[in-house]
Amino acid sequence: MFNSKYDFRFFKAILIYFVMTLIVLTIDMQIAGNNAYIYMGILSIWFIGILAYEIKGHHNFLSEQWHQFKLNKFKNIGIIILFYIILQVVVSLAGSYFNNFAPAKSPYPSYSFPIDTWTGLTLSLLVGFVNLGVAFVEEIAYRHEMMYRFKNNKLLMLVSIIISSLLFGFSHYYNFSGSLIASLSYAIAGIVLSFAYITSKNIWIPIFTHILFNFISVFSVIVLIIFKIIA
Repeated sequence: MFNSKYDFRFFKAILIYFVMTLIVLTIDMQIAGNNAYIYMGILSIWFIGILAYEIKGHHNFLSEQWHQFKLNKFKNIGIIILFYIILQVVVSLAGSYFNNFAPAKSPYPSYSFPIDTWTGLTLSLLVGFVNLGVAFVEEIAYRHEMMYRFKNNKLLMLVSIIISSLLFGFSHYYNFSGSLIASLSYAIAGIVLSFAYITSKNIWIPIFTHILFNFISVFSVIVLIIFKIIA
């Protein structure tokens, strides 16, 4: 079914970004227990590592796409804003339905830093920026490696959109208290981001759309820091 030119990268992406990430998350929780510092530390090291790996492996591709992005930067910024709005609406609507399938009480620990201390706020901000890097990694993995490589074959493109979006949603399994059905709201988000890439033909469109979507965690911490300074 797959073109031999692309199947290695496709399955490698699944192994590294889906399988290995879930394994790391599972082991991390076992090691950390209820300790947010250990959990976030291990998780940050993992994602910073694969972020560096992605930048090194796709440097030429990303540079070329960035050059194309800048040629129509104002148009592309408008496209990012449009898809960001669509993404917010779709995730909100899908979440209002699928979140009903998540357990009322999560069987997994909830990790966060205390926001009433400078240490907690600083670490929360750092984790927030790591989360922006995660968005970058996920777009390269799920939208480029697992989907857009098959752009010249409409059937493979359709199949890869479904597979990559489902895996993208399921990779957030722990975000939804261990409910695969609840994580389908993010699978639908994956479809929106896939179309952002397909229509724009530029990987920076879904990257920036996803980063903007994840930026809320950083923004909220920045607001708390500002209030703490002026209080």
